[in-house]
Amino acid sequence: APLSRRTAEPFFLEAVDPTLISHMSLAAGVGALGDLVAQRGELAGRANASASEMPLIPSGVDLARTGTFATFGALYSGAFQHFWFEQLMSDETASAILANTPKLFSLAVDGGNDATSSIAASLIVATGRMAVNQGLAIPFAYYPLFFVLTAIVRSEEPEAALLRARSFWAKAVL
Repeated sequence: APLSRRTAEPFFLEAVDPTLISHMSLAAGVGALGDLVAQRGELAGRANASASEMPLIPSGVDLARTGTFATFGALYSGAFQHFWFEQLMSDETASAILANTPKLFSLAVDGGNDATSSIAASLIVATGRMAVNQGLAIPFAYYPLFFVLTAIVRSEEPEAALLRARSFWAKAVL
């Protein structure tokens, strides 16, 4: 027999982090709202009108596109980044970055007074976190999700979407 809502609800509430739901909801709303503002401006430009003369949601808005922005926001900005930045900002990640810092840079951390060492370590960790994010999260999480969702919105055939992704990804990453 299927689970009733009353039976499943306590399990669901315990299994899902309410902060995650909040992050996903907020990111979806920001994505959708940003796209609606952009489309409103685009439609106003085509109509030779100012955006303030347009209705809040003018006719001609591509709701599938807006839904895609909301989905991307929820999945990447809301869900992925919820977990990713928790790990990226952890003490373990900072220790790993400092442990793998080339000797030339680690001299600034090891050889200075406490204030200088602290500033140098902070700069090295911040730079390392940025490099890890740009080198891992963007090419291997952001871009793939972007290409899948844009292919859906464009109704692209899988082969065409893969060709477009390969062409762009190689230029962007390399």
